[in-house]
Amino acid sequence: MDIETYNQIYTSLNSMEDVAYISSEYGEPAGVILTIFNQKIVSRVKRIHPCVNRKRRIHLMQWKAGKSILSIANKNHIPASLMASMILKEMGHPAKKILKDPQQISDRRLRNEIVNALDADCFFSPKAHRMHDFRGKAGESLLEKWLGIRKVQFLTEKDLKRKGTSKTPDFLLENALEIDGNLISWIESKALFGSDREHFGHHHRQLRHYQSRYGKGMVVYWYGFLESIDNGRYVVKDHSYFKEIEDDIEVFLDMGVDC
Repeated sequence: MDIETYNQIYTSLNSMEDVAYISSEYGEPAGVILTIFNQKIVSRVKRIHPCVNRKRRIHLMQWKAGKSILSIANKNHIPASLMASMILKEMGHPAKKILKDPQQISDRRLRNEIVNALDADCFFSPKAHRMHDFRGKAGESLLEKWLGIRKVQFLTEKDLKRKGTSKTPDFLLENALEIDGNLISWIESKALFGSDREHFGHHHRQLRHYQSRYGKGMVVYWYGFLESIDNGRYVVKDHSYFKEIEDDIEVFLDMGVDC
């Protein structure tokens, strides 16, 4: 994806209701648009969370005055799960434990509002974290199936860790595989959109170490990537490359779209 299109999509996304329309407008799978929206929400939370969190006492006062957790969250432009956590902490409750099981709350109003907040939050709620983990594992399963179709032998990250190896890619190939004229020795799966910021972080934390140890490799950003990151350092692919498993990929891209 070119940077201009990415910026247009990024700027246009302001609510979950925008995802379907923008998906149709730009001809991109809804899962790709949702992943870009997730990046926007995460970036905003990192920026504003400290300031919003410092006002926990005010948020609790507003809730006691009758405002709902959802309305307080919306007013402060922060995901509802995080606002629920702030209010619970200000009450002196173990927020993390309660968010995993709201039914343990005896106060019916608080319990119902926590449940509503978790249901409404597609990015920071426990269900959102579970979906994030599930997509990550599903992306690895797709690559494993693709490698099997191509009869490529490999060691998984688990295999390598059992041998005591650190800094391990998802797949280390027993024999180099030719992709677009490049011989690759490893593959890393990322169930997200490869923006400049995301790729820069993965390069420094992981990819450069794999390249130093094993040689050239491939990183798969299943939900697409910016053209600018494909600079020849690694082979970079997205969902559109894997034609042999396109039916599985269609299901994969739709995961979590309905939140």
